[in-house]
Amino acid sequence: CFFFFKQKTAYEILSGLVGSEMCIRDRYSVLAKSAKGKSLETLISTILSDSEVWIFGEALEMENIKNLKGTPSEPHLRALELFAYSNYMEYKQNKKNYIELNASQLKKLKMLTLLELATKEKTIAYGKIMSLLELTDVRELEDMVIAGIYNNLLGCRLDNKQQQLIVEYVASRDFKMEDAPKLFGQLEKWLSHVEAVEKKLESTLKGISSKMEEAANRRIKVREAADSAQAKALSEADQQRMIFQPQMQYHGGISGMGGMGAFGHGGNRPDPDYGHQTLTLNLQNQPVSYTHL
Repeated sequence: CFFFFKQKTAYEILSGLVGSEMCIRDRYSVLAKSAKGKSLETLISTILSDSEVWIFGEALEMENIKNLKGTPSEPHLRALELFAYSNYMEYKQNKKNYIELNASQLKKLKMLTLLELATKEKTIAYGKIMSLLELTDVRELEDMVIAGIYNNLLGCRLDNKQQQLIVEYVASRDFKMEDAPKLFGQLEKWLSHVEAVEKKLESTLKGISSKMEEAANRRIKVREAADSAQAKALSEADQQRMIFQPQMQYHGGISGMGGMGAFGHGGNRPDPDYGHQTLTLNLQNQPVSYTHL
């Protein structure tokens, strides 16, 4: 089965850090400015144990922490560098170079190592993660992943059927300044990829625009042809109505001598045209006459 967790954007992750982790780091920075000797060692151990602090570059830039190099407190400085730049495997191989980590610090270092793996691979086998981090079972792996998600450190799907972790996003870690050229190279490669995609999209959009214009022109032509056909049909219909329309003419009427009535003044003989009407129909130019008496 799959366990799906909502993917967060980089802006959402940054907003979370502004509201919590950055405030905590600022507090530690203030404390570190005046700390020396054992108190500074204790402060570094506290930072390494704090489950809400995942960026360590600010602490490493502080002069009093830099000055730990070459002193009996140097293992604390190296431990801080370990959490900032390295991983659990390095700690296991070179324990003598670092302070002894407690349970919470080991758990945190394993989480940072998981983030490092997730930046390199989008699909990670359960077996690989459990082997590198020395996890006892899948439940421990799931608990670690869920904790990372709720700390806004990564987003992923746990595919128990395929026994693999499918990565969707990862929060960034500290990086050394000597690694900057490599990072810039990766950014340039990403930028080139974005530009190539942009060009392809522009080409595709031009093709779509051209096809839409052609379709619009076809619609106009079809409409013009339909209007022309309709006008022609109406014209022909009008002509047909004119051909078959009856033309009626009435001839005759009531007339009398002097045109004064059915009988002339003093006349006693009816007009022979009285009551006589003629209807002429013109059908296809063939006149037909009907006479009604």
